[in-house]
Amino acid sequence: MFLVRLVISLALLCAPLVLYVLASRKAENAILLMFPMFGAIPGAIGALLVFVPLERYLASHGLAHLTNLLVPASGASLILIFVLVVTSASRRLGTLWTRLRSGGFRAVAPLLVWSVLGVLWGAAWRASAWVIAAVAGAIRT
Repeated sequence: MFLVRLVISLALLCAPLVLYVLASRKAENAILLMFPMFGAIPGAIGALLVFVPLERYLASHGLAHLTNLLVPASGASLILIFVLVVTSASRRLGTLWTRLRSGGFRAVAPLLVWSVLGVLWGAAWRASAWVIAAVAGAIRT
């Protein structure tokens, strides 16, 4: 089920960009497809390590009504987790903090952009559950 939701989420997230690139008929706009390509692997890992456990935790504690709010909100944290893991693994955590303190908005802006994309990824993840439920309901009738 995880792979099905992953494919649906990627399709929901990439479809507007692909349609825009195809409709514009400009080769320069194809660079917009960079975001889904670079974000797909961390997004899939984040879905497996953050979204799935969060959904299960909320469902097991009777808080399933908060899933549609908390899963997209947790998507904003995916970039922070990814950056911390990568910089810790490379032993350059001090360099990251120095760059964030001295770089100002230019250093923080990319993290904010990827955080917004993480929220969209979380929303697409939740939408994939709705798509599966709708398809399963249509098949039963």
